[in-house]
Amino acid sequence: MPTAHFRRLLLDFGMVLTLEQDRTVFSPLLVRLGINPPAFFLAWTRHRPAYDLGLLSAPAYWQLVLADCLPSDADRTLGALAQIESATLTDCDFEAFCRPRPLIHQVARDSLSSDRAVGILSNMPAGMGERWLQVWPWLRGCQTCLWSGQEAVAKPDPAVYRLFLERSGWLAADTLFVDDVAANLAPAAALGMATHHFCSEAAANLVIRDWLDL
Repeated sequence: MPTAHFRRLLLDFGMVLTLEQDRTVFSPLLVRLGINPPAFFLAWTRHRPAYDLGLLSAPAYWQLVLADCLPSDADRTLGALAQIESATLTDCDFEAFCRPRPLIHQVARDSLSSDRAVGILSNMPAGMGERWLQVWPWLRGCQTCLWSGQEAVAKPDPAVYRLFLERSGWLAADTLFVDDVAANLAPAAALGMATHHFCSEAAANLVIRDWLDL
């Protein structure tokens, strides 16, 4: 068992460092475009894996989403509409997750200030990670941030965990990985990482502090 000082903390991003998606952020835009919200978020979810893998640009992703949820009699050219609204949709997408989980932010910052290594492994579209580094500058203290859209590989593909370990130089046995998706934990555990299924801030905070001896 590694000593606490040499243990590392690897965090998922969305739903671990952020609160749940605030879907009301999209409401004005959906009203303006005449889109049914449940249909929109169903399409948002359906096409997300390819977007998170970097296989779709933002305009291409939003074009697919809009194609699934615009009224069938809409008289707008879909591609042109997606190009026009892509920046607004992307901004809404970012803002919808821009609510931090205070306890997890605090424990991560405490870890960094105590010279414990922290990393991020997130399924996220290309370019979005840099926006988070700008909004929450303390993230720049993380040793390695790996965003799926930049690498064309995403959780739960075992390759992305191996890529993180290779890039960071961490040992799996020294690493606690925290993710809210249970399916993302098994590949990490298979490599030898300790894992925690994120279900609540309070529980995760205690597990992290115990792991790092904070």
